[in-house]
Amino acid sequence: MSIFFKKHAPKTFDELVFPSTAIAEKFGDYVDGRSFAHILMYGPHGCGKTTIAKMLPEAIVPGIDPNDILFISAAKDASVDKIRDLANSFMIGTAFTPNSDRLFLILDEADTMSTEAKTVLRGALEKNAESLMVILTSNDVSKFDHGLFDRCDPFDFSNGSVMTYLPLAERVLRAENVAVPHDVVVDLVKQHSSSIRQLLRALEKVVLGIRKTQQQIAA
Repeated sequence: MSIFFKKHAPKTFDELVFPSTAIAEKFGDYVDGRSFAHILMYGPHGCGKTTIAKMLPEAIVPGIDPNDILFISAAKDASVDKIRDLANSFMIGTAFTPNSDRLFLILDEADTMSTEAKTVLRGALEKNAESLMVILTSNDVSKFDHGLFDRCDPFDFSNGSVMTYLPLAERVLRAENVAVPHDVVVDLVKQHSSSIRQLLRALEKVVLGIRKTQQQIAA
């Protein structure tokens, strides 16, 4: 993993980068309590879906008990039996902690689930909808049937723009105290506007290259 990916990862929800202003405002409705529904985030690898999914519950319910959040890597642990078990336990509120009225189930890379598991999930989404938010992330939205898609509020991460990710690149370079010409930064963002992970990796190479040159000149 890129050093920069860990070093410059967002620490709070306010530091997150969204693919568009419209999507940022849409998430803001959830954080401010104006919306509460199941969410499906889809788009290419590396665009921040999982990071947002992990931070969203705390942003919606500050100080939430960790036991009211369940994260599952669907590629590893989302068999039909697992989803059926969740549908009859966690998803109907049996895991509520005292003084809690919100539950969050995060299914990361949910497109990797079997058709049968998705069918069980689709039915379970109707249960406890006033208290339960299921957050799905997906790299391939075509693997969801209309019924499952229709039960979620969709967030399309496939169209990140230069203007979206340019502030992130500039913030990273300021933090590293490295000056890079603006046009070079813009070109770099254009090349990697579909993946925050790839952008940070590219910025890391640029910064390390500049520092190496500076060391050689100073030697």
